[in-house]
Amino acid sequence: MAELRADGAGRRGWHSLVSYTRIQVFVAFVDAVGIGLAAFFLRVPLAFPLAVLVFLSSFVPIIGALLSGAVAVLLALVANGPINAVLMLAAVLLVQQIESHLLQPLVMGKAVSLHPLAVVLAVAVGTTLLGIVGAVLFNFIFGSLLGLYAAGASFSFAYLLAGFVGACILITIARAVRGRA
Repeated sequence: MAELRADGAGRRGWHSLVSYTRIQVFVAFVDAVGIGLAAFFLRVPLAFPLAVLVFLSSFVPIIGALLSGAVAVLLALVANGPINAVLMLAAVLLVQQIESHLLQPLVMGKAVSLHPLAVVLAVAVGTTLLGIVGAVLFNFIFGSLLGLYAAGASFSFAYLLAGFVGACILITIARAVRGRA
């Protein structure tokens, strides 16, 4: 009986992780196409590589979109001047607002229910522990753990969260001590 519950919870957690990944790829693609097309029509050089950068940086929550948008605006400024840079900034902000207010709530909210505070916590802990790779991985890990919890795994969410935060604190302390040695 316990094996069946664990198996079911594991399958639902995996499904939650796969759904999160699919939606994240879709949102990253929409961002890349939107900003890439804006760069192309504004005649910003390197529009396609810029779109690829936007796609890849979209997997880093919060700071990825900010940094790739800044690169797009800076490239427009250097190549075509301040008016073009302001137009590029408007395009970047429009794409990011569409993502934040339409795509994320409608698409991501239905696929995986992950609270924005959980994303910020996962990004902060992941970045502290593993740098940029940790920022990406910890969202997937935290989403999977929440999927397991939602699937009815036989553990308390409070214990899960306390264990997750405690392990992160211990790893951070170990890294700090190792760095000083």
